[in-house]
Amino acid sequence: MPFFSYLFPCMLYRTATPYNIDIRIVRGFDGVKVLVAGSPQSGPYIRSLWQRAFQAFGINGNLPMRKILVLGLGGGTVIRMLLTLFPSSHIDVVEIDETMIHIARKYFGISESGNVSIIHQDAKNFVAKAKIGTYDLVIVDIFSGRFIPEFVAEKSFGARLRIILKTHGVLLINYLREREYKTRSDEYAAVLRLIFLQVSEFSFANNRFFFCRK
Repeated sequence: MPFFSYLFPCMLYRTATPYNIDIRIVRGFDGVKVLVAGSPQSGPYIRSLWQRAFQAFGINGNLPMRKILVLGLGGGTVIRMLLTLFPSSHIDVVEIDETMIHIARKYFGISESGNVSIIHQDAKNFVAKAKIGTYDLVIVDIFSGRFIPEFVAEKSFGARLRIILKTHGVLLINYLREREYKTRSDEYAAVLRLIFLQVSEFSFANNRFFFCRK
């Protein structure tokens, strides 16, 4: 690779899909690859964001997380973190955009194994058909560019997420709080409190995380 690639950002790949109109893989001056799809989907900032959220809600390797569901793949940052925390767990990853699955595999080393199943499907449909009481942890990290699909905040979707959790299962949702999402996130918080017994929050930068217990 040319020497200047280490001094200036280098575009490795660029494309568009019906779900993400501008997908870019960029190698920074430090050699780290970053996925950008409307907003950053991987890289040091995203990892730091999730580390803060995990710490805020006490998600650590001491918890008995055997079966995990992640809705939304991105660059696989959350998947790698979960595999480190819970090496004995099995993770189902649901992603609607086949191109994002290809990118996660080729550029970020996310592949199916004994621990990870990547499912090319609409998250809403997957959740609707998932078995009752299946998951110890469900993470919702669904974005289409800079936007969150409207079904994520629907009461029916939240109720279904509750159903597929085990008795002591927990739900972690990555939402936004910038621009129009300031009001929407307040409305969503109210919806979640109608569904779940306990709802905690953590906000950082433009993101607002919700942590829910049955």
